[in-house]
Amino acid sequence: NAAAALSLAVFLLYRPQYLRFGALQRQWVGRLFQFGKYAMGTNLFSMLYNKLDVMLLGALLNPAAVAMYNVASRVINYIELPLTGLSQMLYPKVAEAFNSQGKTAVARLYERTLAVLLAAMIPFTGLIMLFAKNILHALAGPQYVSSAPLLQILLLAVFPKIWGRLFGITLDAIGNPRLNFFVLAGSMVSNVLFSLALVPWWGNMGAAFAVLFSVIVNVTVGQRLLSNIIPIRQANIFKAWGAALSRLPMGHLWQKVKAS
Repeated sequence: NAAAALSLAVFLLYRPQYLRFGALQRQWVGRLFQFGKYAMGTNLFSMLYNKLDVMLLGALLNPAAVAMYNVASRVINYIELPLTGLSQMLYPKVAEAFNSQGKTAVARLYERTLAVLLAAMIPFTGLIMLFAKNILHALAGPQYVSSAPLLQILLLAVFPKIWGRLFGITLDAIGNPRLNFFVLAGSMVSNVLFSLALVPWWGNMGAAFAVLFSVIVNVTVGQRLLSNIIPIRQANIFKAWGAALSRLPMGHLWQKVKAS
């Protein structure tokens, strides 16, 4: 509350004109309501989706299984923080590009952003995967080291989640939150179905694989739908990914690998 009050004080000091009341326009009330109902539904589904695997695990197994799984899930939440921050930064940029330059500009921005995220997160998540046991030991204690395989599987799901997160941001920014809402709802349904099939058979590992499979299904469907709206080419993403990787620290090493 203190941080929010401080932020509001700065806002009032530098941009007070944005808090003035204007004339009420009914057409904007209707348009904002139509947009907002799907955006609100997407946010609610997104929060539920992030906890769905834990909830299903508790219903299908026992609290001990939830405890082991939840430790790995918490580590993933920290890893995904850059994606959360990106949504606040990228949304206005996509909206501006769409309104001023059209769908082609949105596609190029989408491809470059995805490439930079991949270049930044692949080495980071690779290190966590290699030292999963050490990280769990440091964060949660020796009794949770056995959660390392769960963490490694959930780490694999982080990469398709990058596509999924940008898919949702882009659709909302170009004024199509309805499609984003239904794709996320479909992803939740697929997660439930995979969990019901895998958790009774494979326990905690089944829940982790259910997350991975449902994310892959969601991203595959989402990218196919998005490519029908804006001219995205997956090949451009991987080309830009190589260029972005070469600009990161140790980029010269990547160039030697490509040359060999």
